[in-house]
Amino acid sequence: MQQKNLQGKLEYAVKYHQAILELAHHFETYFSFLVLTVFIANSIVLCFTMYHASMYPLSSAKALGDLCYVVAICIQVLLFCYWGNEVTLESQSLALACYEVNFLGLSIQFQRQLVFMIQRCQKPVILTAGKFIHLSLSAYVAILRMSYSYYMVLRRRRI
Repeated sequence: MQQKNLQGKLEYAVKYHQAILELAHHFETYFSFLVLTVFIANSIVLCFTMYHASMYPLSSAKALGDLCYVVAICIQVLLFCYWGNEVTLESQSLALACYEVNFLGLSIQFQRQLVFMIQRCQKPVILTAGKFIHLSLSAYVAILRMSYSYYMVLRRRRI
């Protein structure tokens, strides 16, 4: 009874994992360059919007409007990075979940399928922006740092 239950769960996990891999492939094929373009454009807009906001007193309507726009851009970039990070973390946890299965006493065929699944899960699913930037929380921080650095350069030069 336990064998059939575990076999059904493993088959479901394999099919689910294959669907995620296919979805990740489609994302990389169709949206990766678009996301890279969004990141680059948002970094530039973020930099100039912060610079524009710094030209006015913080309590002015223009500065507050610019700061609201900065928050909206940050949230947009965060959503891409957060969900890309979640996909990677979940794909990494799948191998651990398979490893934790109590496979002693189960059929050799099931054990081989489990080993195959563990081996396949060793390479995590990583979504990228233009095959250049991994969609992760560290990439989000890097984008914010880069935008802030460019802002500081503009502010120092007072273009």
